[in-house]
Amino acid sequence: MTLASRLLAGDSAILNEVCRGLIHVANDNLIARPWGGHQLPAFKGVSPKGDGPVGETFELSAYPADAEAAANPSKVRLADGSIIDLPSLIESAAEAILGSRVKSRHGAALPLLPKFLNVKSLLSVQAHPAGNPECYIVLEAEAGASLRLGFARNVDAQDLGSRCQRGRAAQEALLELAGSRLDAGNLQVLVAPLLAQREADTAALDALYDRLAQDTMERERVRHLYRDIHQTYWHVLDSMNEIEVRPGQVIFNGTPARLRQNGICSAEVHALGNPLEKEMLLLEIRKPGTTYRAWDNARFPLREIGIESAMQSVNLTATTATDFCVGFLADSAPHGATALAACADFVIEHLRIPAGRKLVFETRGGPVSLQCLAGVAECTAVSGEALGQLQRGSSAMAPAALGEMTISATAADVDIIATRIL
Repeated sequence: MTLASRLLAGDSAILNEVCRGLIHVANDNLIARPWGGHQLPAFKGVSPKGDGPVGETFELSAYPADAEAAANPSKVRLADGSIIDLPSLIESAAEAILGSRVKSRHGAALPLLPKFLNVKSLLSVQAHPAGNPECYIVLEAEAGASLRLGFARNVDAQDLGSRCQRGRAAQEALLELAGSRLDAGNLQVLVAPLLAQREADTAALDALYDRLAQDTMERERVRHLYRDIHQTYWHVLDSMNEIEVRPGQVIFNGTPARLRQNGICSAEVHALGNPLEKEMLLLEIRKPGTTYRAWDNARFPLREIGIESAMQSVNLTATTATDFCVGFLADSAPHGATALAACADFVIEHLRIPAGRKLVFETRGGPVSLQCLAGVAECTAVSGEALGQLQRGSSAMAPAALGEMTISATAADVDIIATRIL
């Protein structure tokens, strides 16, 4: 029998061995997205799976109630080469991996979904249910790269919702009018560059109208539909704070303390990326769960949106960019652990270990998510047993039962993001 089959059969000796070590997950978990870029394979040190854009990787995915997490579970390769998916491993040994505190709060599932994101095109305008903040750590960013986060002015939910509905209706009508002459993918290629410009070139617009219309009356209808879409596109983006990002920046997307209802910290409305396709590479740390799209920036083909749910979930009071920009990795302690952000469900720390130095790390009775941003780290148990390496772009989970380990930087400085699950 393989180690994986013995684990699934409940072999207590193997379970004990796995849960007192570092749980390494497969690193080639690339997911294609139309908004993605081509930086993630190189960052993770893996080969691309095709020529298309890669948008994200689910680094530690073990939450079956989240549809995307369930579709992309993390894989754990065991010592004999056999593979077990992380949700099954946690289900087999929830107490040892999660610890009693986390298991009692969340059940036999990992209530965290860290991702690496390679954002090139603008993502949808999104919201999450109350109590679901998220953090973005900028790893690489092209000059001028930005994201939208929080409303820049007080917003009336009914007004913004109506504008989004009107823009969506115009989008649906334009797609129907294009009909058999142009499929949704080709329509996206034509329209997206024009929408990204506040004032599109007249000749380019005329070319679009001519491509979609067969007569003068139809051409006028195309013009009106495009105008409605364009106005909604920019009205929604301009209602939010635009944050120009830089490498090493830490952005915590959580309701500012002065605006929290009953003390609950939630994600503010957000849209990662920017119309000009300035590329960025991020580590996103958030809880798994529902995402509501309030507006999809007129993307074709059409995707499901939930305007009403989104408007009910977000803070509608004005915020500023400084509410969310909490610091830079460069400001962390030169050796040791520095707290970056925290909420009721997780605490994010930056572990910095100079070349030739060591750091003793404790799990403190709960699981810890580990993402290596730079260098190669050697991990060792208290007993002296080797627990394997962490290198740039890789992830592992320190189970609660591990207790304590030593992380050593070998030839170069090591940077690790450690998220403690509460």
